[in-house]
Amino acid sequence: MDRAKDIIVDLMEVNSFIEKGQKNNAEQDKGRDCNVSSLVDPLSEDIAKFTEDVPIVKCEGMDWVNCYKSECSIAMEIQKTVKEIVCIYKDVFYLDDRNVYFGNPITVNGNEKYVLNKSDHVKVDCTGKDRTSSLHAHWSGYGFGLRPVPTKSVLDGKDSFNVMILYFGSTSRDGFIRKMRKSYQYMTKQLNAVILNSYLIAYFEDMPRKDTSQNKFNQFRRQPIDHYLQTSLLTDIGKGENWNRNKNWYQGRPADHCFGAKPHYKLMMDLADEFLQLHGMKFCFTFVEDLAYDNFTVLPTVDETLLSFLRTLSARKALEDTLVLIMGDHGSR
Repeated sequence: MDRAKDIIVDLMEVNSFIEKGQKNNAEQDKGRDCNVSSLVDPLSEDIAKFTEDVPIVKCEGMDWVNCYKSECSIAMEIQKTVKEIVCIYKDVFYLDDRNVYFGNPITVNGNEKYVLNKSDHVKVDCTGKDRTSSLHAHWSGYGFGLRPVPTKSVLDGKDSFNVMILYFGSTSRDGFIRKMRKSYQYMTKQLNAVILNSYLIAYFEDMPRKDTSQNKFNQFRRQPIDHYLQTSLLTDIGKGENWNRNKNWYQGRPADHCFGAKPHYKLMMDLADEFLQLHGMKFCFTFVEDLAYDNFTVLPTVDETLLSFLRTLSARKALEDTLVLIMGDHGSR
């Protein structure tokens, strides 16, 4: 009960602070043309005091198999501790947006590599023996990579840009600035990013009661794009311990935000980085929706990963020919 009263008092303070900002802006804007601006500074101390530190997402265990682009192999850390490793790989194939099927099993021994030729996703079952105790060891999981796809573009790249759209669901502009401070500072101070804070905004939708996505019309008869993570989400990896089958979202423990031993957002940014290194012109849409959907306060756990991702692109000079758009939507629910 006391905690509820504290929350109400905090909300009243926030509301009072925003109202003061509105009144000040109204006084300053008298006699001026309309201008879209923030009511308050998202980095101000008054706003920061309502932000709580949260634990970062930590995934359990260690993945035996890592994939980079089209090659999957046993992780070096596993090779040091496990011997006589035998892995069975099964490609995961897209059927439609509710169903997948698995390919024929292929056995790979030791540190031999498995090459992705027909699918970006593979289910893996491995066995071996502990090097110190000779006890049997087992691991089951999934590999995510990028199979070779013929280059379709006829552009020479001289006057064209790759496009990388990184979308954070349930994240407003000010919310991003407040929660992702390290990334925001790097974007603005080091990369000279353009912040779209003086634009008029239009928001159109045809079925507001059905949300803004056409979630009833997603039954493609074949995989709609070259590299499609949805294929893996339809397997058992897309059903964490606290999976909510009715809402199709993860809820509960931080570990539920993981694909194996790696957070969802880290896996997707790693795949995006690999994708942008492929030959030809690229268009990449990475949608980080799960993390902040039910709890916006956990968004800062992405900050270091996003900062590392941007630094990697900058160091590789990928930003010279790649337009990177980082965006959100309506903010916390």
